[in-house]
Amino acid sequence: VKVYTIVWLQLLFTSFFVGLCKLSHDVSDFLLGEWGMGIMFISFNLWICLSVLFVCFTEYLKQYPYNWIFVITYTLLLSYFIGFISIQNSTQVILLSGGSTLFLFSGLTLYAWQTKIDYTTKGNYLLISLLGLLTLGVINIFLQGQFLHTLYPLIGATLFSLYIVYDTQLLLGSGREMKYTPDDFAIVSISLYLDIVNLFIFILDLVGVR
Repeated sequence: VKVYTIVWLQLLFTSFFVGLCKLSHDVSDFLLGEWGMGIMFISFNLWICLSVLFVCFTEYLKQYPYNWIFVITYTLLLSYFIGFISIQNSTQVILLSGGSTLFLFSGLTLYAWQTKIDYTTKGNYLLISLLGLLTLGVINIFLQGQFLHTLYPLIGATLFSLYIVYDTQLLLGSGREMKYTPDDFAIVSISLYLDIVNLFIFILDLVGVR
């Protein structure tokens, strides 16, 4: 319950910021201005640094106050990034992508809860697939082919759907080979939040093009 409460608060804040970006011309103009772009550059690099720390120093994420500092900072950085993306898409596309993401997340959570297939042992396969997705993303930047541009977000959405099932089963535990402990609430909250945000971005790419 604690983890899902944190995740919903993260999503609520992100949704509020996206709404502010779409409704306020002052905010959207700032994001597209020199200062806004500068903050975007800094935020993106901070996000990369935090992601490295997230992987390498998980023990600190189990300790107070580092866990809360990390959760709040990660949420702020990603919310700014999503807000920046949102002003480049129509409100209709944002709502459609958000609704689709919410529907998929709910369905995948129910599936992860009731399925007898243990996805907690598939972490290595998911990691390899993620590295492959990153490589495909780099290729997509240079080739800019229509087929590859459609295939890339489709594969990305599928991969992060599997990550949602994986992280959900780690959270639920219950008969699974691997599971999170109560001290891992920051880790699993960020993981699920990141899964949902990435799923939203790839769906957004599919239905509207960033």
